[in-house]
Amino acid sequence: MELVTTANPWLIASTTLSGGDQKPILRFEKGDWLVGQDKKELKLGTLLLANMAGVEWGWVRWQDSRPTDRRMGLLAEGYQVEPRDVLPDRDKDMWDLDDKGYKRDPWQKMIEIPVRIPDGDELLMAGGSRGWEGCCKALFESYGKGLKEGRQGTPVIKLGGSHYDHKMYGRVKVPVLELVEWRTGEAKPKKLTKF
Repeated sequence: MELVTTANPWLIASTTLSGGDQKPILRFEKGDWLVGQDKKELKLGTLLLANMAGVEWGWVRWQDSRPTDRRMGLLAEGYQVEPRDVLPDRDKDMWDLDDKGYKRDPWQKMIEIPVRIPDGDELLMAGGSRGWEGCCKALFESYGKGLKEGRQGTPVIKLGGSHYDHKMYGRVKVPVLELVEWRTGEAKPKKLTKF
């Protein structure tokens, strides 16, 4: 018996996998907020609507500068990030080298926040650095306190930046996300498609 179909499942799958519907990534790099591969800059002070119900955290595995596996879950649903020692790839001799010649763990902790520019594009804020983690911790604390106080609506965050002086690396720039208001009646960003 021959399977007859008019749709080509391989072409359909190719448009839905590996970022077929992926929103542009917004990252903090060397003091600037940059969107996508062309690194379009969003100025400090830009306001974004945050979909806190869509925040995911966990681990992403990287190889050759590309994600190859995800162990992520929704923070709002109580997802707990598993310890690194339960993930595969524990043999450091098998790890790739970074640009300074040091072994780099293929698994990186990640936090992703779906956001939208008011009356504009949807983006996915993402990062795995300690600075990003600290930035998210402050945002989550502010958001959690607001919920505890009975605040409602979509949080509006402002893109910012700061720095500290490190003995070995000199001035280190870090991201800052400030929750500046809560808007009611705003459409939240949709759940984003993953790779």
